[in-house]
Parts: sequence; C-alpha cells; structure tokens
Amino acid sequence: SLTVDRPMSQEDGETLYWALRRGDSVEASQLIPKLAPMQFGYEDDKGNTLMHAVVMGQLTGHAVCKEILKKGVPVDQNNAAGQDALDLLKASGGDTAALEELARTHAVAAHGFSVFR
Repeated sequence: SLTVDRPMSQEDGETLYWALRRGDSVEASQLIPKLAPMQFGYEDDKGNTLMHAVVMGQLTGHAVCKEILKKGVPVDQNNAAGQDALDLLKASGGDTAALEELARTHAVAAHGFSVFR
C-alpha cells in the first residue's frame, strides 16, 4: 500500500472533502492513501471535517469511512455550529452506534487510545 510521509496538499484535501461530501467513494478511495496518518486534512469554511463529509455523503457504511478513521480523523471534532459527525448522523436518522463502534476500533489503531470516554 502507498504510504506518504508528507502532509496532503490543501488542494488534494479539498478534492477529497468534496468527493466524500458528494458520496463519490471511488474518487475518495484514490485520495485517502495520500492522507498522512494523524493529518486530519481539510476543513471547509464552516469547520466541517473529512468525517462530517463522510456523513453528508452518506458513506458511513462504506469502506472509505473505515479508511478515514484509520488515518486518525476524529468523529468528535465540532464544526462551527458545534456539531460533530455523530451529531450530523443522528440528525439524519443514521446509525450512530455503528459509527461509534467503527471509530472506537479504528481510533485506537490510529491514536493508541480511545477517543471515547
């Protein structure tokens, strides 16, 4: 697999964000390997992270969601409206328990500890 030590460019981060947000798993999966571990990548002007984009693109059940989590992208980072990805998912009637479980599994792999208390 492709490992990249330098941070993803802002341009690639933006492309990845919008691919996720559109639900374009094919384009997203090509860009995710460019994300350096623990580099959370792009945020839009409303503070939405890559994880918010995963939820907006309805990709939480898709493999790209796991790949984003494995890179250490947090599910509990708030946007400007004070909502994290789980809040957005709950608001849209999605399965927050499944996403929390995924995050718990993969965040430990990425961070060495659980982001959930």
